[in-house]
Amino acid sequence: MPRGMWRWWETKDGADLWWARVEEQQGQWSDISENDYGRAGLRPPFWDLPLKEDYVGTVLGPDTVEIAEARFKREIMLPGIIVLMLAFCVLFVVGVVGYALLVQMNLVH
Repeated sequence: MPRGMWRWWETKDGADLWWARVEEQQGQWSDISENDYGRAGLRPPFWDLPLKEDYVGTVLGPDTVEIAEARFKREIMLPGIIVLMLAFCVLFVVGVVGYALLVQMNLVH
């Protein structure tokens, strides 16, 4: 039996239209209007459905984005910066040693 998951509204021509996300079967979703929801007699009642933002915040947790950003910085960005720093250090040392060798061989004045 279909069940309502969340509700939200859209403004069209100055009027608020209420919609509900309904799970028809597991993994199959559809959006229906408030009137269609009431006529279908779905549970829970339309006005007992949480707002979309509240539902998503409950499912994902409030700190999901911050956790993902921190993980990106910790696992990708910081190691990448360290690798770049080491690569530039190696290039600098190779450049200085190469220049010193060229000076020793009197190829550069």
